[in-house]
Amino acid sequence: MAKKRITVEELDIPDFAHEVKGGYQTAVWIDGHWEMQVHIYAPVMPSPRPRVTSRGTFMPSDYRKHCDKLACSLAFARGWYESKAEERWPSEFHMAVKMSFFTPAPKGDCDNLAKTILDAGQLHRGDKPGAELWRNDDQVWELQVSKLSSDEPNFYLTMLRIRAMAV
Repeated sequence: MAKKRITVEELDIPDFAHEVKGGYQTAVWIDGHWEMQVHIYAPVMPSPRPRVTSRGTFMPSDYRKHCDKLACSLAFARGWYESKAEERWPSEFHMAVKMSFFTPAPKGDCDNLAKTILDAGQLHRGDKPGAELWRNDDQVWELQVSKLSSDEPNFYLTMLRIRAMAV
């Protein structure tokens, strides 16, 4: 029998998290000049293998939807930073990113969990808005990823510390 995927409505979300239209509950802090910390209260999803068909290559729809929600939450974080710091987030700089994933049943490799965040954090092409934390994930020059088991059965948290480094 397949396990039921936890929805964001079922999560134990703290009062200080912001409601993000189209995204997941998010909390943001400024940690310094060109540095912020973002907490996203949502189920984690590792990047799957692309699906190859006779009509082309694509990612599964549940992964694309998850990335879109993450992108909305990360765009909110960027906008929150820009309003509080009164400066534009330097999305053209090199980035150092530290990621910690808390989940009741740690599934997925660390690199695939990180790939999901890296995909959601970049500028999306087409008509979908992007988080614009970086133009492309090749700007991430430092990356630290950890996966931790949560004791709470319905508690999911992705913690990010993002620092822009002058080129």
